[in-house]
Amino acid sequence: MGRPDLLKFAMTAKPFEASYRKIAWADERVNDLYAEIERFRQSIPYDQVIEPSLDQADQIVHKIKLTRDIPDSTLNLASDIDSLCPQVHPK
Repeated sequence: MGRPDLLKFAMTAKPFEASYRKIAWADERVNDLYAEIERFRQSIPYDQVIEPSLDQADQIVHKIKLTRDIPDSTLNLASDIDSLCPQVHPK
């Protein structure tokens, strides 16, 4: 008895509803990720380093070195979004 009810529901559901939900979820997570990245960037988690070039003695190299780790919450958001991409846009 449960099987026919399940099939009836599957046939009457909007055909792209699951995809739309995934895209909406990803859009929210991308906005969250942008906000986290901006907070991290504004905390100035880096130092600017100027060093002589190893390849050319008359040149200098400007580098940006992180002084703090990227927060786990930011990395987790990026990972969550990345894991959804193959489902929304398969190769």
